[in-house]
Amino acid sequence: MSDFYLHEGNRYIVKSQKIMKIGLGAIFATIGIWSLIHNEYSQRGIIVCVLFCIFAGLMFASLTTKMVFDLDKRVFYVQNGSRKPRFTQPLSNYTGLELIRLSRFFGLLRNSILNVTFEDGGKTVKMAIRQFGPGNRAPQAMIEETEAFLGIRTQEAHDVKAPGEAPPGAGRLVYRPWSLKSPLVVFIIGAALLAGTFIWAQVNDMTLITLTVPLLCGVAVTAYGLFYLWKNGETLIFDAASGRVVRKLALLPEKELCRFSEIHAISTVGEMRVFEYVLTRKSENGGGDITISDSFASNKIKADRQAFEAHILPVIASMLALKAP
Repeated sequence: MSDFYLHEGNRYIVKSQKIMKIGLGAIFATIGIWSLIHNEYSQRGIIVCVLFCIFAGLMFASLTTKMVFDLDKRVFYVQNGSRKPRFTQPLSNYTGLELIRLSRFFGLLRNSILNVTFEDGGKTVKMAIRQFGPGNRAPQAMIEETEAFLGIRTQEAHDVKAPGEAPPGAGRLVYRPWSLKSPLVVFIIGAALLAGTFIWAQVNDMTLITLTVPLLCGVAVTAYGLFYLWKNGETLIFDAASGRVVRKLALLPEKELCRFSEIHAISTVGEMRVFEYVLTRKSENGGGDITISDSFASNKIKADRQAFEAHILPVIASMLALKAP
């Protein structure tokens, strides 16, 4: 039995997240009533109550919304109750699924939204079909199930050979995904703070003990800059001979991140106005994303993004036999 769809013949209906919607609706209604009573039925209390009751109503109304992949009619539609569908797209316009990760309150709250995307008249049309918490396995499992019943093949079978038995043309891609500009700036600031502290002590004939605070700040910033430089200096290695993706940090041995056969797709993960390219692991291997690029601005194509998309991404897609997003 599917965790995400109800099957009615060749119709796949997205399961409504009833518990979450009823819970949110009840919370909104409770806050509205509490505000009304707490403010002694004042104008402010009435306004707040009405607003939260509207939110509650929207949550309860969404319980009647159906999102359906109809394979007989080859169409996807969204319908409220028994009314005429308010959103309809033929499956011939389908272009893929998009997982967007959201981060709030400095990363304390994380959730994901899965969109189904279509190309309609030269424009990209998106419809959110489900929300998830901070985990990785459930979103990936739904993506795989959706692609399975739509008959989409995103991953060709891999026959990973032992090291030294690679097929002709197999290679090894080694590159550094992350920029060193930011950590270098942090290191320079820390070094400048230390130098300034020593110069100030010399000019004013002071001991370093009297300048403990700026000295410790300088040491901390410099140390963080050095660690940041070391961390961002790591390289990723795609080895076609062994069928592995490996991470290599200076002074440390190589660490295997995953096997080629564990990768389901190359995709993008975005937060706010930036995104990064990731390898998405199959749900049977635990799901999750492996970042393979630096963070890029969504609305700008700068030199670093252009270089990655033109030279690195096609090689990765070719080695993994996957389609680049």
